[in-house]
Amino acid sequence: MLFWCVFACATDVSAPILDKSPAGSPVSSTGSVTFSTTTTGSGAIVISHRDDWKARNISDKSIVALVATLSIVFPNGYRMSRVAQYEAFFHPRLVNPGDEVDLFADSHGGPVMKIKDLEPRQPSCEVVLRWVQFADGTTFGDEKYGVELLRARQETWIALAHLNEVYQTKGPEEFRQQLQKPVDASTSADGYIEHLRLFQKEHGTEAAFERPKVHLKAAEQRAPLTDSPATQR
Repeated sequence: MLFWCVFACATDVSAPILDKSPAGSPVSSTGSVTFSTTTTGSGAIVISHRDDWKARNISDKSIVALVATLSIVFPNGYRMSRVAQYEAFFHPRLVNPGDEVDLFADSHGGPVMKIKDLEPRQPSCEVVLRWVQFADGTTFGDEKYGVELLRARQETWIALAHLNEVYQTKGPEEFRQQLQKPVDASTSADGYIEHLRLFQKEHGTEAAFERPKVHLKAAEQRAPLTDSPATQR
């Protein structure tokens, strides 16, 4: 009864993230999840969460990419999970030993539930590292969890190479126009290119072009870790 009152009356409830990764994991996860409830009237509530999730490289090798899952049990018994990916393939700096990266997420306007349908539970959140790719080409974990990330990497590389070619052959204005067009062939690549669109709006076309140049240079240096765009044509 006391727990039900705390859940029903409080706005936020927090729980620590528990790392349930397999033995020998090269990554250590820490943080917490905050659960929020908003009463909408008519005996219904909206539930949402905000997690403060950090992953640290505790191995002696640099990490290029990682995939992990977060499983959450809300105070009302609702369960959800999400897959988190961190991709440094296109960045000048990898996740070196001792480095920490943010894998946080913030959900607003979650599911609407009737109070009568709730089953109070002790809130919890567990993290499992699924797959890691190191700079030397070796991996940790189940390869199936890296399939989607590697596909998205390839599609993003192709999109960046296309933008670079447009700038080199048709100039800044055509580059700007192409940048604004969605990447219809890949939602993953389009999501990555979106940060270039935002950067272009704030800093201009010339400055925005420097970004794909940097990304492509990093990709070319790490080409052995994945197929190059040319091999896909």
